[in-house]
Amino acid sequence: MLSRDAYVNFHVEKLKHNLEIVKVLRGVAANHGKSCSATAIRFILDFMPEGVPIVGIKTSTQLRDIATSQDWHLDWPELAQLNSISHSEGWMTKDIPWQKEF
Repeated sequence: MLSRDAYVNFHVEKLKHNLEIVKVLRGVAANHGKSCSATAIRFILDFMPEGVPIVGIKTSTQLRDIATSQDWHLDWPELAQLNSISHSEGWMTKDIPWQKEF
């Protein structure tokens, strides 16, 4: 098993950026009374409607938490905020690629 030292996400600049993403995610999650994991899943569902988030579940508590990602949506400013902070990671497009009315 590898330690955190082996993962690039836990090194200086990458770690700082990832902690900024978590800070923004926590704020958005708090606005909805949801967990960070439910909000992250909701972001994928709203941002990429053809995408399918694949999550790992080990406990019934995690299952209940993840189930709370359904039946609500992030608004455009929240989607843009999360996309913007995530964009420098290089895996997402800068502009929101679709339009959907909630």
